[in-house]
Amino acid sequence: MPHADLSLLPVPTVEGLDLTLDEEHAIELDWLRNEFGWRVANSPADPAWRATRMFAARLTEHRGAVRDAMKRLTLAYADGPYLDHVGVTYFRGAVRHAGESDDDFRDRLAHSNGLVAVGLTGAWYEGIARRVAGVADARAVSRGADHVPPEPEGTVRIYVLADETLVADGATLYPRGIPDATLVTAVRDAATARDAAQQLDTVIVEAAARQRWDATVTLTVAPGAASAAVLQAARVRLAAYGARAANLGMPVSKTLIAAAAASGEGVSEGVVVLSTVSEDQVPVVAAVEGIAAADGVAPEPRNLVVAAA
Repeated sequence: MPHADLSLLPVPTVEGLDLTLDEEHAIELDWLRNEFGWRVANSPADPAWRATRMFAARLTEHRGAVRDAMKRLTLAYADGPYLDHVGVTYFRGAVRHAGESDDDFRDRLAHSNGLVAVGLTGAWYEGIARRVAGVADARAVSRGADHVPPEPEGTVRIYVLADETLVADGATLYPRGIPDATLVTAVRDAATARDAAQQLDTVIVEAAARQRWDATVTLTVAPGAASAAVLQAARVRLAAYGARAANLGMPVSKTLIAAAAASGEGVSEGVVVLSTVSEDQVPVVAAVEGIAAADGVAPEPRNLVVAAA
C-alpha cells in the first residue's frame, strides 16, 4: 500500500533549540550588559567575551544533542535502538525481523499505519500481513457485490509480495518475490487470528502476481555535457524508479519513466518506449503507454536501457 514519503516531511524543530553559536553568544553578552551593566567588548581580548563564548558553545552543543535525540524519536529519523523503540511504542509492539535493516524496518512500519486504529480496514490487514517475516508488501481489498464476479460483503482479499532478497542455504527463498504456500499460510494465520480479524470477515490470502516490463529511454544530451556520465546517472535514476514502482498496486507510465531518467543535468529531453512482457514460455512483448495499478499485481522491471539519441 502506498504511504507518505518520509523524506518529504520537514525536519521537526522546537523553538529555542536551533540557535547558532553566534546567536546564543549574542544573547549571553546582552544579558551581562543589561543585568549587571558590564561593558563587554566584542572582542576575544575581553575575558568576559571569552567566558561567555565558551558557555554559549557548550549550551549550543547540548541543545544540538537534545534536538537530534528528539528527531530520533520520529519514524523518519529514528535508527538502530531508537527505531526499535519507535516500533514497539507506536506500532503495537512491532519488532524488527532478524537481519532486517533500518530502512526495511522503517518502510514496514510506515506501511503498518492501520495498526494504530481499531482494525477492519485495508491498512489494518496490510499491516498485519507485513509483520510476517518474509513479506515485502501486502495489499488488502474488499470488492463487494459490485465487483465482477461479485463477492459477499465482508470478504477481504490480501495479496502478498515476498522479499526476493532473502537467501537460505545459498538459494533464493522467493524468486521474483512470489511467496510460496508456506508464507501464504503464515499470513493467513496471522490475519485470521482472534485478535487480528473482525470475526464476520472472510479473509482470503493469495500470492501476488508480477507484470514484467521493459523500457528503452533515448536521451538527448545537452551540448557540452559529458555524454557517458549523463547516461550513467540516468541509468541509476531509472533503476531506482523501477525499484520504487515494484510494489503492489503501483502504476508504471512513460511519463514517470521519462521524468526519472531525464531529470538530471545535461539532458534536454527523453523519449521512452515501454513494453510489457507476458509470462508465456515464449514471452510476448507488447508496446504500451503504461501499466495501470491493479490489485494483486506488482510491476517488475526486466530490461531498462538508456541510450543517447
